[in-house]
This record gives sequence, structure tokens and C-alpha cells, in this order.
Amino acid sequence: KVVCQKKDGDLSKRAPPSDTIGEMGKVAGVQSTTGFEELEKLGIFVGAFLGEGATAQVYECTLAADNASSGDRKLAIKILNASRFVLSFDAPTGAVTDPLDRSMLETLRGVVREATEALEVYDHARALDAVERFFWGFTDDYLELVKNRAYGNDGAEAAASATTALRAALDVLLRLFAPFLPYVTEEVWSWWREGSVHRQAWPSEADVGGTGDPLVYGVAAEVLTAVRREKALAKRSLRAPVRRAEVRGDEARLAALALAERDLVGAGAIEALATAPGEPDVSVELAPED
Repeated sequence: KVVCQKKDGDLSKRAPPSDTIGEMGKVAGVQSTTGFEELEKLGIFVGAFLGEGATAQVYECTLAADNASSGDRKLAIKILNASRFVLSFDAPTGAVTDPLDRSMLETLRGVVREATEALEVYDHARALDAVERFFWGFTDDYLELVKNRAYGNDGAEAAASATTALRAALDVLLRLFAPFLPYVTEEVWSWWREGSVHRQAWPSEADVGGTGDPLVYGVAAEVLTAVRREKALAKRSLRAPVRRAEVRGDEARLAALALAERDLVGAGAIEALATAPGEPDVSVELAPED
């Protein structure tokens, strides 16, 4: 269950997690000054319900310790760890120019659209699912793909593009997760932003910035996943070298792959990356063990 408590100490009603969600500053057109009793009549339970001009009608909600699922804890810990990694790099001073970075942000733009549409019809589970699916791919695939570039191994401009994209994505993700995970998002927000994440506007597509082809990120993530799977099956280190990886697909798929080749080769320790026309497929040949 989720326990919601008013800031002045009055204990509110309790509701299952699926009913505990509020778009920051706006819940389906309900103004931020609407009283909790009126929201309760609509079946809306709000975690940190704030907005521009709000009059301190604030409720904080969290999973009761004895009912918090392992999935919730795992997600919260992953948010903390991924945020530490993103913020470990110096604040960027350049624009997002790399096709992979722009592709990731374009994919995130679609997630913002999907989550917003879901919340507008009170489909809170679908909204969270959309954000979570992107986030796990972001941590498992994108962070690995851009790690070398973010460290500056490919030059200052390439690093600036990666770190700018990383911070832009983190900013939007924290605001997307805030109604669902109010405490961990508030903690991370305080590491690098002023004020409370719960006083920020719900992200819009315009907030994501940059335009790109989502296929670039999609294909690179797919190939990296295939490489990891092959290494896991062979009980090899994730840094084990790949002698050859071959990617098949149509012209658009192979063209998108070429734009992410540098990052993919580095992340997967791929010695030779080949392409061929045909049905979408990835084959991986590991280098022999020493």
C-alpha cells in the first residue's frame, strides 16, 4: 500500500499504488489549489501535488516499508546509481550533435508523449510502464554505448554531445518518475538542481530537445543486446572481445547502424562489424579465449 501524509502531519487515506499518481501541477485539468477532499472524490491520490502558484496543499506518498516490492526498490536504486554516473561528468558546454545522442532523445520524446497521453485518461500503469521501459534500456544500453565517448576518448566535441544528452535525459526522466517515486527523484534532483522536482512542470516533448532518427538508437541497442547475450551464454566477461559481428537488414536499418558504429564497436569490444542485406538478424562470433 501507499501511505500519503499531509505536510502538517495529518494522516490521509490509503490507496493501492495504481491509484497513487498525480501529474505535477495538473491532474486531468484539476487545479493545484483543489482541496484533497475534492481530489479524493475523483479517485485521485497525489504524491507531492504542486504547481505554479500552489498554496502549500501538499501530500507526500510512499510505499509502506513492509509492502514495498523488490521491483520498486530495484528501480529506485537503479535511478540513484545511473544518476551518479551521469552527474559524474563535468557539466557539458556543447550541443547534442552525435546521431546516437539525438536518436536517444527522439526516443525519449516519444515516451513523454505516451506517458502524457496515458495520464490524461488516468491510465497510470501504462504511463509508468512506458517510462520504465525506456529507463531500463537507457541504463543497460545507452549508458554503455556512450560511456567511452563521455569520458573524452573521442574528443571534446563528441564528449560534450554525450554528456549534454545524458543530463537532458536525466532531467526529463526525474520529472517523469517523480509522481511514482517521489523520494528518490527528490533526492537526485537536489544533487544538481535548485528547488523541488515536485514544483517543476510535467515534461513536454519540447523539453527533450534535439531531433533525430530513433532507428539509430534502436538498432545499436539491439546489436549490443545480442553481443551481451552471446557473451553470457558462453560465460564470458562483458569485456571479452568479439571477433566478428554481422548485422543484416534493409537499407534504412544498415544506414542507421553506420551512424552508431563507433560507439557500438567500443561498447561491445567488437573487432569487426559487418553488414549485409536481408531479413533483420544479428550474428556474433566471440574471439577465442587465451
